[in-house]
Amino acid sequence: MQAAEVPDLLKATAGRKSAYVILNRSSGSASDPETPGKIQSILERSGWSVTVECVSAGTDLKQLARQAAESGFRRIVAAGGDGTLRAVAEALRGSDAEMAILPVGTLNHFARDLQSPMELEEAVEVAGSG
Repeated sequence: MQAAEVPDLLKATAGRKSAYVILNRSSGSASDPETPGKIQSILERSGWSVTVECVSAGTDLKQLARQAAESGFRRIVAAGGDGTLRAVAEALRGSDAEMAILPVGTLNHFARDLQSPMELEEAVEVAGSG
C-alpha cells in the first residue's frame, strides 16, 4: 500500500479549529469533482481551517489519519464508505483527535446505523458542528 504523508505546510495550519478531511475518491459518490470544494466551503463557514486530502485506492488511510492527528489537527473527517471510516477510526484510537464522518460510499452501513445524514451538505454541517 502507498503511504501518504501530511506535508509540513499543513502542520502550520493545525490547531484548535483545524479539520483534516480524508476524501476517498474511490468511494461511491466521492468521485464528483465538486465534492472537495463543497466540503471545504461548508466547514469554513462553520469556522474551521480546512485541508482536504483526496486519496484513491491503495493509499494508506491509517497512516494518513495518524499523521494528521500527530500534526495537531483537531478533527479528522473521514469521507468515504464503511472501509474508509473503519480505517480512520482504527488509526485515531487512543489519540486526542476528534473524528467526524461523511458517508459518501456506496452502502454507508455505519453512518446509517448512527442515523447520520446521508445528504452531503447536511452531513458536512454535522461534521463541522461542535
